[in-house]
Amino acid sequence: MSNSSTSIFSSKFLYTFISSLVLFVLWTLGHELLAHKLDNSFIKDLLKLKSGNSNCLIIGDSHTNDSFRNTISECESLALGGVTIPMIEDALISSIKTNNLKRVVIGFAPHYFSDKRLSSTSNAYFQITEWFTPYPNLITSNALVQKIIGRYQKNDYDYSIFFKKFPIRNEKSWASRTIEYKQRKSMQAIKDHKISIEIVKSKYWSHFLRILKVLKDNNIESCFINTPNLPVYHTGIRKYLKKQEWNQVISYIKNNNHTYIDFNEIVEVPETLFKDPEHLTLHGSQKYAKAMIDSCFTSY
Repeated sequence: MSNSSTSIFSSKFLYTFISSLVLFVLWTLGHELLAHKLDNSFIKDLLKLKSGNSNCLIIGDSHTNDSFRNTISECESLALGGVTIPMIEDALISSIKTNNLKRVVIGFAPHYFSDKRLSSTSNAYFQITEWFTPYPNLITSNALVQKIIGRYQKNDYDYSIFFKKFPIRNEKSWASRTIEYKQRKSMQAIKDHKISIEIVKSKYWSHFLRILKVLKDNNIESCFINTPNLPVYHTGIRKYLKKQEWNQVISYIKNNNHTYIDFNEIVEVPETLFKDPEHLTLHGSQKYAKAMIDSCFTSY
């Protein structure tokens, strides 16, 4: 017969169990509070999408992120550097499950089908709005979130950073760069986005078609937008791509009742508002983000 002091029903065991449970709940609640303290637009927008209170989503890679930043308060953004077509599909499906999305803006350009982007196997956006469901939310423990935090501090676990504002990195204007620097960076940007395979034959094509179907089936007003680039990049990347091939891709978008906008064909953005051939500075975003949204949804 077991001793009552070591029994599973002993007061000592119950005290230890209840204390451990209380500490765990307090720890997870602390993570939740820390997540909401993060002064980072991606985290804040993710939390809002997770709560199911969003009706407009902006999704894409660094081009999209730097073009819109957090200047469009009406839309949440899950745009980050390196995002791929399958990641956009995952984020879209996940967001639709938990939100009544009415409008979606998708950053879209030929480089999404580049060799470099096609080699990515990241599934970081899979069920993104369902992370750590049910509550409590351990979002600050997520690898992607830790990576975002790590960009702004040396120690990923220095939680004091959650109570401070993230520093805005100094973005030097492209216009202030030397000719040698511009040539080198432009050539590198074009090389990084080399396209070797016909888009409709790439492994991302089926994901792209599913995105179009999901948007159409859910009656979501959508806009695929090629955000501003400098001419050297905009024309340079197209040396790997036949005009007829890209027009075919755009036709798929328009034939499914979605909008495609190449903002480079609407406005010529001065190079003083770029930090490199592909990305706008913060000032550039503040100046043109609203105009880009308006070009997508004129009644916005």
